[in-house]
Amino acid sequence: MEGNIIYIYEKSEDVAIETLKHEFLDYSIGQIVEPYKEVTNKLISLINESAYKKKEKLVEALPTDWLTPPPAVS
Repeated sequence: MEGNIIYIYEKSEDVAIETLKHEFLDYSIGQIVEPYKEVTNKLISLINESAYKKKEKLVEALPTDWLTPPPAVS
């Protein structure tokens, strides 16, 4: 499919008609599903952003003195 044109490359007319039916249905259903995909992807993006902010806030709140190596023992 390119733009609004469905290209079918089949030698057999019967196979070409079945392929055209399939591609038409696939395209039509895809158009119906597209808004749901967009909303879902946006929701995932917002959740990821929220989780990242919470993680960063937690990391900033943690004490960092445990990162300092203990003094060397002689």
